[in-house]
Amino acid sequence: MKKQIEYFLVIFFILSIFHNLSAKEDWPMLKGPYLGQKPPGDIPVLFARETLAKHGQLHGCPVFSSDGNEVYWSQMGKGYEGIFFMKRINNKWTNPKKPSFLSAFRFTDVPCFSPDGQRLYFIVQSPSDWDENIMYVERKDNGWSSARSVGRGINDLDLHWQLSVTRNLDMYFQVRNEGRTDGIIYYAKFKDGYYQKPEKLGKTINTEAWEMAPYVSPDRSYIIFTRMTRAKDTDLFISFRDSTDNWTEAINMGESINSPVTELCPNVTPDGKYLFFLSTRDSESLAYWVDAKIIHELRPKE
Repeated sequence: MKKQIEYFLVIFFILSIFHNLSAKEDWPMLKGPYLGQKPPGDIPVLFARETLAKHGQLHGCPVFSSDGNEVYWSQMGKGYEGIFFMKRINNKWTNPKKPSFLSAFRFTDVPCFSPDGQRLYFIVQSPSDWDENIMYVERKDNGWSSARSVGRGINDLDLHWQLSVTRNLDMYFQVRNEGRTDGIIYYAKFKDGYYQKPEKLGKTINTEAWEMAPYVSPDRSYIIFTRMTRAKDTDLFISFRDSTDNWTEAINMGESINSPVTELCPNVTPDGKYLFFLSTRDSESLAYWVDAKIIHELRPKE
């Protein structure tokens, strides 16, 4: 009996050591909206690098829930690949961790909230290959539902990277061509509980360049996306809905947003105040944010 007690004490001691080691990881104490970061002005600035990119670069930009109390993003650091999240409880943000509802998937990427915060969409990759599929979970009283597919009409296409949904859950996403040498932005309407047959956006959006990583405003009044030209220039472009309900000719968002390197994965916060995107201007893929008034300044004058 004495030996059994000593055995359990040793096991308890070892487990305590591992628990303490894991608990000692030095995460900053963050309080307040947007992880307590100082709001940006007209020039893009890094967003919470010490927290979001502590273990590697970002592959999906941070997205916030409609109440501002949750943030999800995706990393690509060794041993830290996939989607992570943090929650604000009593004005304090929890340490980053992986969502439990994604444990069944090998790799998860580019989270996307529905505008009302009741759905969370994301990309998964199947165990047998690297094909990408779009899944989603729905908010429940005690957390999130199990993951569900958006349907074969969308997932039978060669999808890649970021997606976006509008207030009525219409979805915008990138599809690759057969040789995976080009990107085209599609959309699928949500009707009677199902996604309809996907359609390509028109020539004001899709060109001979590579269009990818769309973000569409909840009211569908504008779309921001990445366009990569044959010269490998990779910038953010924007298009607006006109009075005839068509997309205007997409325009470059300008030097105040775009750098000589790569800008990707844009999204606008639910309150409409800030534009987030990924950029490699600091030699790594990191999150930047800027005042979203640039969107209104670029809107065509009537």
